[in-house]
Amino acid sequence: MKITLHMVATLTFVGVIAGASLSLVSGWAQPLIDANETKVKMAGVVEVVPGGAASKPVSEVAPGPASGDPLEAYQVLDGQGQVLGWAVIGEGTGFSDKIRLMVGVSPDLGHTLGIKILKDSETPGLGTKIREGAYPDQFFGRGRPAPSLEAGPLAVVKSAPGAPNEVQAITGATISSKAVVSIVNQSVSALRSRIGQGEANR
Repeated sequence: MKITLHMVATLTFVGVIAGASLSLVSGWAQPLIDANETKVKMAGVVEVVPGGAASKPVSEVAPGPASGDPLEAYQVLDGQGQVLGWAVIGEGTGFSDKIRLMVGVSPDLGHTLGIKILKDSETPGLGTKIREGAYPDQFFGRGRPAPSLEAGPLAVVKSAPGAPNEVQAITGATISSKAVVSIVNQSVSALRSRIGQGEANR
């Protein structure tokens, strides 16, 4: 009986110490994790809008709801303060798990300027091609004009794009390709609703 009580007491003590240690480590590490995520995000802002030197959150340009605002977007400026475009963050479900990305769009929201995948768990060698190479190059306009957002929502096709709003899918990763395009469409739609076409260039 004494042995059992001793074991229970020991396990309880170890559990309390372990829990407290984890709590302390988490409290110490979380600010570093948040700071790193912010650093990556801010670097992405100027990456998806080439030439960007500074940015302002959309809340400063077009104030939204007082609380619970889900839109995370930035107006991107050059060194002289001229508007180069917008960077908007979106999230959705991919083939394996959530995909979080940032897409750059022109000041008038007429076409994409670039894209950066911030987080994904897609299939290595297939779905992960959403991160680099020919697929994201399309959003930067490398090799052909960047997809148009004026011709309607972006659409995924398996062959070479034949319309200005079409994006060619990754072979063997159509679901991942469609997920990215869906997130882009939703993100741009939310930004368009927030700022309105007339205020896009301000």
